[in-house]
Amino acid sequence: MNYTNLELLNGHVSWGLNRIHLHYPNTSWRPTKYFKSDHNPHLKDVYNSENLFHVEQGYDCYFWEKFRTGYPKEHPLSEWMPEGIGEHDNVTWFPRCEHHYYHHDNFHKKAESWHLPAVCTAFSGISAAMQFAILEGATEIYLVGCDLGYGRPKGHDHFDEGYSKNPKQLSEWDTNEVMEAHRVARMSSPVPIYNATVGGELEIYERVRLEDVV
Repeated sequence: MNYTNLELLNGHVSWGLNRIHLHYPNTSWRPTKYFKSDHNPHLKDVYNSENLFHVEQGYDCYFWEKFRTGYPKEHPLSEWMPEGIGEHDNVTWFPRCEHHYYHHDNFHKKAESWHLPAVCTAFSGISAAMQFAILEGATEIYLVGCDLGYGRPKGHDHFDEGYSKNPKQLSEWDTNEVMEAHRVARMSSPVPIYNATVGGELEIYERVRLEDVV
């Protein structure tokens, strides 16, 4: 992400995920769509304000439905997600599917394909975001910032050192989980997917240069 000229995306439909706003000081680009399907318990003090920030930008937002209400006090996860942001006109709410907690290393219980028009949320939010893009009419998908490579020194797994706040170093398992999301996407997508990321380790899709396609 730090090596991509995101200004090239201005004027095009683009989707931002999770904590993409941490990169906003470095670029004039803003996504036209914003997507978030996962909650990081290490960000329990900021998740609501960050979600509201994206809503207030005015672009279309796609949120996991629990971000609307949070968990009730009697729920065991209420400590990590006690409240939501309520209703907003520019938010599309969606449920997690039955495959959400399936993992790449569980051969007896894992998602092998998408199940459109219901969106599959297994493995990683990037897969679900691509599915929504297709449902919204995308005929081609170009990925940027999908470099993978988890297991680097803590704080260097994302474009911003403060991105995760996870006290533990991410591992090769995390890379394999996201890689599985891309493997399933490549097999399931009815439209072509290209990797326009600068560098990185994602070789499942044909690589292209963003400068050559926009």
